[in-house]
Amino acid sequence: MLESFGVYLQKHKEVVMTKRFTYLRSLLAELHGEESGQDLIEYALIAALIALAATVGMEDEPPLWGAAPRAPF
Repeated sequence: MLESFGVYLQKHKEVVMTKRFTYLRSLLAELHGEESGQDLIEYALIAALIALAATVGMEDEPPLWGAAPRAPF
């Protein structure tokens, strides 16, 4: 009797794992096909790049690519 119960438990675990794998696979397929937030993320990355460039350009130190401005007198 215990042996048949052990076989039942093993088969039950296999069924549960198969259902979970199928659910996870369908969820990943759905997320892969969804592109609704992609544009927003791209715009946010562009805005962050522009903000970084502006911050680097406004430093008090002279720029790395040119000479420091000279005093007029």
